[in-house]
Amino acid sequence: MNLILASESPYRKELLERLNLSFSCVPAHINEESVWEKNLSPLEVSIELAKMKALKVFTANKNSIIIGSDQVICQGLKIFGKPKTPDNAVAQLIELQKAPHELITSVCILSKNKEVIFSNKTTLTIRKDLTKNDFIKYIEKDVPLNCAGSYKVESMGIALFDSIETSDFTSIVGLPLIDLAKQLKQFNVSIF
Repeated sequence: MNLILASESPYRKELLERLNLSFSCVPAHINEESVWEKNLSPLEVSIELAKMKALKVFTANKNSIIIGSDQVICQGLKIFGKPKTPDNAVAQLIELQKAPHELITSVCILSKNKEVIFSNKTTLTIRKDLTKNDFIKYIEKDVPLNCAGSYKVESMGIALFDSIETSDFTSIVGLPLIDLAKQLKQFNVSIF
């Protein structure tokens, strides 16, 4: 059976390549706005978006195993989207600096006979000693405008943090490989 990553994210593609599996990438262009309007918890939003991506790609690839994934950054119930502009990115980092925040990564693996959904939560704490000017300089150098939360932890963004608590560091980048490797076995996809 074909394995398809329902994503055009170069970060997710690079992560899945670590497992040395044969797969293709098919972008899942979904209407994320419809989920944001549903008054769901951040965990429910990430799960819903991962499922929508997997289902969208599955409809044209019913004999394949589809992996859909999505991430939500939140403080309590407040969800932070992609900043898109430098000013929005600075404002997000200032807001996230006030208290620890969570990065929730959810995955939906879908085939004709099975659906498996799992999530990973990471708690991140931004350094209190950083200033607005530090954030401006960071954004100019790393340009995280397409990243929810306004940082790239896999790049220079790592220097923004006091602590990162997670059971799977790959989850932060977009695809929790520890759980994914375990769950793929249910679909007869062997890593070794």
